[in-house]
Amino acid sequence: MLARLDSTTPLPRRLAEHHRAQMFVGAALARAGLKDSARHVLVAARGGRDVDPEQELLSLEAFARTLLGERDQAIDLLKRYVAANPTHSFQRGGDIFWWWRELRKDPRFAQLERAKP
Repeated sequence: MLARLDSTTPLPRRLAEHHRAQMFVGAALARAGLKDSARHVLVAARGGRDVDPEQELLSLEAFARTLLGERDQAIDLLKRYVAANPTHSFQRGGDIFWWWRELRKDPRFAQLERAKP
C-alpha cells in the first residue's frame, strides 16, 4: 500500500507523504504487537525539516510510540512538536484527540497543555 501511495501522490508531495505513510505503517505494526519491526519503520520514517518543515512527523511518531507503550519517548516527541508548533499545544479542558488518551494519565502531559482562552 505504501508503494501504491507513492505512485499516486504528486511529485512535489511524494517524499513528505511517503514519510507520513511510513509512520502510519509503524503505528500499525505497533498495534499488531510487532514491536521491533515498528521501531525500525519509525526510525526510517523520520524526516528532517527539508521533508517536514512543520515537524508534523513528530506527533505521528509520538502516537506510534504510545501504542508501543513507550511513554517517555512519546512525551519527548510531543514536547519537540509543541516547541516547533506552539499553537498546536493541547488545550487544557479542551477536546483532546483519542490518540493521547493513555498519555493524559501521565503528569508530564500537563506540560504540553495550554490554558483554555
